[in-house]
Amino acid sequence: MPEPRKCVVRLRDLEGVEHVVQVNAGSLYEAACVTLHQFRSGEWSRQAAMETMTLQVEVWQPPPVYKINVNNLEKWLARGGGSPREVALRHKIRSLMKDHRPRG
Repeated sequence: MPEPRKCVVRLRDLEGVEHVVQVNAGSLYEAACVTLHQFRSGEWSRQAAMETMTLQVEVWQPPPVYKINVNNLEKWLARGGGSPREVALRHKIRSLMKDHRPRG
């Protein structure tokens, strides 16, 4: 079973009202079934012909996480040379850091 992910599931009813729920699910079908159950237990859904509607499932991927050693970062920032792109990036970051120095 895949790791559960945050899913945002939407359904537009026959009157054009969009209903949205957030669930944690390990698959698209699990997200859809859990949401359908929640929607069907709601008062608004009793008169709606839900069988003709379409569920929209958005699966939210966890963002990548990086760890950067501060000493290595400062060495990289102080370094000269490298590719033109790297030199330009370091120059830009140094300029930003000058503008954001703590005042004391």
